[in-house]
Parts: sequence; structure tokens; C-alpha cells
Amino acid sequence: MTRHGVTWSAEQIKARTELVLEGRFARIIDTDTLIDEWQTSRE
Repeated sequence: MTRHGVTWSAEQIKARTELVLEGRFARIIDTDTLIDEWQTSRE
């Protein structure tokens, strides 16, 4: 993605999004972590 002459990679966008959301109303986790946490909570 390019904005204002700066090209952002997918990893940079993900990292920036994580920083903005950290400690607020959301967490960004991968699918495997989500499944593990969901299964653990059901035990």
C-alpha cells in the first residue's frame, strides 16, 4: 500500500495496527492462538 509517497508492507501495517489497538478494545492474534485459547477456556 502506498500513501503520501510511503510504501507500507503488510507486516508494517499489521505491526502499526497492533500498536494502536494494544491495551484498548482489541487484540490481534493468529488463528492458532485463538483456537488454543478457545479450547482452553472450554475445559
